[in-house]
Amino acid sequence: MIALDLHQNDTICAAATPALPSALAVIRVSGRDALAIKEQVFSPKKGVQKFFVATFGDVTGIDEAVCVAYPHGKSYTGEAAFELSVHGSPIVVQEVLKKLQDAGCRMAEPGEFSLRAVLNHKMDLCAAESVCDLISARSKEAAQVALRNVKGGLGKFLQPTRSCIVDVLCEMEARLDFPDEDLGEKQKERLLLDMENAAKLLQKLLDGAELGQKLIEGARVLLFGLPNAGKSTLLNTLLGQERALVHHLPGTTRDVVEALLVLGGIPVSLVDVAGIRDVQIAETVEALGIEKAHNEMERADAILWLIDATDTDAAKQTYLESLIQTIQAPVLKVFTKTDLLATKDFLKSPFEDGVLISAKTGAGIKELHAQVLQLLRKDASGQQEILLTRERQKVQVQIAHESLLLARKALQIGEADEVVASELRVAGEALDKLLGKSINQDVLDLIFSRFCIGK
Repeated sequence: MIALDLHQNDTICAAATPALPSALAVIRVSGRDALAIKEQVFSPKKGVQKFFVATFGDVTGIDEAVCVAYPHGKSYTGEAAFELSVHGSPIVVQEVLKKLQDAGCRMAEPGEFSLRAVLNHKMDLCAAESVCDLISARSKEAAQVALRNVKGGLGKFLQPTRSCIVDVLCEMEARLDFPDEDLGEKQKERLLLDMENAAKLLQKLLDGAELGQKLIEGARVLLFGLPNAGKSTLLNTLLGQERALVHHLPGTTRDVVEALLVLGGIPVSLVDVAGIRDVQIAETVEALGIEKAHNEMERADAILWLIDATDTDAAKQTYLESLIQTIQAPVLKVFTKTDLLATKDFLKSPFEDGVLISAKTGAGIKELHAQVLQLLRKDASGQQEILLTRERQKVQVQIAHESLLLARKALQIGEADEVVASELRVAGEALDKLLGKSINQDVLDLIFSRFCIGK
């Protein structure tokens, strides 16, 4: 966003649909002069709620359209506004926007409509962020999480915590004015219990933050292993299509191959890389592929370590074991090509610490799905429906949680009331920043610059 119009002086306009030929396109106008501009530019047809987009003094016009007007306080932005549905010709949209600008509108910056909704208290800052999440959702579950937050779910979830902070802070500040009055034991126990319950709600949000971010941003799952371990074959099996080249000779995959799979609502980028082995024994092109594979290991949210179940030479895995120990992402061993094993081989092989699969027959694939999903969701499988989806949100909840615990500890051990009140103020300020009750220019720049124009 070039410049945030925090005072909402201008009337803004933008196309809310992509600039592609389509049946219909939607154009939005919002601001103090919106309805006057509508009267200036559009002429209604008699007897129907249809408006004719006409050039000034030119009866030939541009297009026929349907217009929906909103009085002040009733629109998405909270301002006077109208939306126009025109035929979806890019030329028509371009001409209509030009006429609107001639009539006094300014083209909206990315996210400026949603910014005005926040400034006019039609939604909180987290709800505005979730509008962007909803637009970019890549799974039904991600869309549901975003929609709940668009409807103010996070603000409602945090209301008991905010009320607790305000109540205890009022008590502490009242005692600052009357220091001789003793806080009764029962009153103290009640305040401590309220603060404990409030901290638990914040911790619940933090527990689900990683899952929330993965639902919106997606997760990267790396297929890792020796050359010819079956990585590309597994990728194709998981996708149900031939996405990667498969050959019986090792070293077929030289570059990074990515493909999207939605797993348990989480958009998962499956990443197939070159087979890992010591670059000193690999030829030049293969070595470059292995170097890229090393870089992908650091970016992965989970790693599937593919091991050829028919290869009895355990020493080959030594180099890979040393690499695995250097990364933080969770690792799941996957034993491949089990369709080539005889029953007796299962009894003498160390398969108990991994998943056994056959990409050829499909055996074990369902269990593999479940295990991967468990790695990605971790301890959040029973998480509540309201989730944090942004790093900014997580940081503010962490600050509020830590300060609330410090305030509770200070009250519990009998610290001065000023200490308790100070920590409570920090917690309250963090929640205000989270929900946009305390607006910071830099935060607004960061959030709304990620929006598309027209929203």
